[in-house]
Amino acid sequence: MNYWKNSLGGGIKTYLINLVGALKMKGFEVSIIFREGTDSENYKVKGSRFLFSIRAFLVFRRVKPEVINSQGSWYCLLLGVIYKKLHG
Repeated sequence: MNYWKNSLGGGIKTYLINLVGALKMKGFEVSIIFREGTDSENYKVKGSRFLFSIRAFLVFRRVKPEVINSQGSWYCLLLGVIYKKLHG
């Protein structure tokens, strides 16, 4: 995703913070990969849109997510599609 805590994300940032909080309250383990903002507990990935997709994909390979929720533009969606094609 583009925006996370302490960014200029607006409504989508607020929605995601609330969604993550609710999932964690239900006992789910949640990892966030983001471009803008700060959060030492999650994964900030820097770079252009194309580099974001590549670098975030490498984080996916480490985290091995069971479910992916992508909020953002094509480069956020791209890595989820590629991960699914390669890892089912």
